[in-house]
Amino acid sequence: MTDRATVGSPVTGLLMGCHARLGVSNLSLGCRWSPGAVNLVRLLEELQVLFIGDDWAEDHHDLEIEDEDGRRLARARLPEGLDGITRLHALVAQHAPAVWADLPPEQIAGQVIVGIETDRGPWVTALRAAGYQVFA
Repeated sequence: MTDRATVGSPVTGLLMGCHARLGVSNLSLGCRWSPGAVNLVRLLEELQVLFIGDDWAEDHHDLEIEDEDGRRLARARLPEGLDGITRLHALVAQHAPAVWADLPPEQIAGQVIVGIETDRGPWVTALRAAGYQVFA
């Protein structure tokens, strides 16, 4: 594997939005990734992942779930609070790749990558407590 990002991949788009946190620097011919980012990319290559885009509002969350190829699997508006986070977990379970069937729950949760506008609050706390990878 190379340490350069594949142009146009969903992983590139996700991680480039978080370049400061992951230590990615822009180079004229691509991106050089920190060891932590390279490990994340290797993990993403080994197991399928789910990407969740979360457009946070005061009383609800507009979500889109995509697979690693960028195909939309689901779109939902979920209420803030326990009911909403419960429904989110149900959506993740519904769209989980078949290869996750024999994985332990904590490994499955680690394959769910959430992009959201904020890094605080009860919703983000619940996402992290579930074991999802959260990028703000």
